[in-house]
Amino acid sequence: MTGNGANGATSAREVKISCRNIWKVYGPECDSYFDNRNGVVDDPSALCDRMRKDSHVVAASDVTFDVQVGEIFIIMGTVGLR
Repeated sequence: MTGNGANGATSAREVKISCRNIWKVYGPECDSYFDNRNGVVDDPSALCDRMRKDSHVVAASDVTFDVQVGEIFIIMGTVGLR
């Protein structure tokens, strides 16, 4: 699989981890927004607005990424919100 590196060059390394449509939401009953949808949302921006109005905190919305063999990938954030 090929992709663009930081300098725009293409690489042909194997994808080791592939993540699609990832959401991380803090708040009461946040699972109810994703019933049977597997994270796929028609309008992520509108859903984020609705979640915020319902007192939820959207930490990550509709995130997609690949980690290739040999890459180091770090996701940083809060341990939890209260």
